Amino acid sequence: MFNEWYINDCPTTLDQVWGQDLIVRYYKERLLKNSFDKSTLFIGQFGSGKTVMAKILAMAIATPEKDKDEFGNPNLDCLTCRSVITEKFDRDVIYIDAEQMSASDIRD
Repeated sequence: MFNEWYINDCPTTLDQVWGQDLIVRYYKERLLKNSFDKSTLFIGQFGSGKTVMAKILAMAIATPEKDKDEFGNPNLDCLTCRSVITEKFDRDVIYIDAEQMSASDIRD
């Protein structure tokens, strides 16, 4: 049977992401300055980590308590982080799957 390891064992912090050093460094700097882009669009091949990175950023930005030892990493225990991990989003995080959208949906 197919084991969905990429769902169960995916990174949950920026420090666990590998192969995307430029993106990780950029967002760590943004988190350190507490200055975020108004929108972010991840483009890439299937399996390149777009959704994983989006979830990590959502947790890092929306969590009320950041990890004090490693700045920018979500603490993973708050309600916001738990809702992102389990994909049961609360009012602080909105998940949009662009695969199911058209160009007119994005414009709207």
